[in-house]
Parts: sequence; structure tokens; C-alpha cells
Amino acid sequence: MAYNDQKNDLQLWLKSFFGLSFIAPDDVEDDFVELISTCPNTTDGQLFSDYDLETYVVPGCLFPPIFWAETPSLNPRTTNGAESFHRTYNTQFTSAHPPTSVVTSTLMETQAETVTKLSTISKGKIKPKSKEELKIIEFVSKQHEQYLKNKTPENLHKYLTIIGNRYQGFKI
Repeated sequence: MAYNDQKNDLQLWLKSFFGLSFIAPDDVEDDFVELISTCPNTTDGQLFSDYDLETYVVPGCLFPPIFWAETPSLNPRTTNGAESFHRTYNTQFTSAHPPTSVVTSTLMETQAETVTKLSTISKGKIKPKSKEELKIIEFVSKQHEQYLKNKTPENLHKYLTIIGNRYQGFKI
């Protein structure tokens, strides 16, 4: 698999796609096309990029850039909220078919936690960002500013590579 092969140019190219989520939604299509133009392996890259283009980039696609792309900011970046909930929810169980009482108890605890969080947010009490979070935001913002100062294809590739490698997917 090219994605896991550290010595493969296609691996670096694939990971650059994660950087597109840190581009303005209106710029994603043009930047995507620029990224495609540098594919080191057109056979494998075309399969991947065709799917991405039709699903995430072109107007009228299933998940348009306005849903997932944003320039770096202090706003919290989240992945899919439903996936996050299910991942947390599923870790509460040790078997595929837990007893109904365990499921009910877990749902009640989840509801109580959610109500507490919503109440805290509605009162304007928001947890401050940690030093580590602020350091990451500063790094990404600095990289984005450097890219914007000189928007060339070379700088786009550099930006997407740096950010894409930092924010790549992970094995589940």
C-alpha cells in the first residue's frame, strides 16, 4: 500500500490531501486541480482523485468544501460529530450485544453529560485552549500566512505537504 510506504512519492502526495481542509472553501477546487497535476503515479492517483473530486470537490458533490474546508482560525476543528459520538459510545461496551440495562444506563449518562456541556456553553463558559492547542493553531496559521504571501503552485504543494502530514488520518 502506497499510503503506508515511507519511501513512496505517492504516499507523500496522498497525505497532502489532508491539507486541503485548511484551505478556503472557494479555493479548494483550483488547489485540488493543482495537486492532481503533480501526481507521481497517474494510475493509482487517478482512482483516488476521481473519487475525491466527485465526492468532496465539484459543485453539487455529496460533501462540498463548505462542509469540511476552512482557513486556520481559533475555531475548534472537529471531524464528523456523529462519528465522534459513536466512537465514544461504542467504547462503553465490552460485548457486541450488551444487556438492555447497560445500554439504557450508558444513554442516560451520555444525556446527562451532554446537558451539562450545553448548559455550560449557553452560560458562556468555554474551556480555554491549552498551551499545546494554541501552539498547534499558531503553527498552522503561520504556515497559512506564508502560503498566502506568495501563492504559487510550489508554495501550495509545500503548504499542503506540511499540513497534510501533520493532520493525516489514523488507523482505527
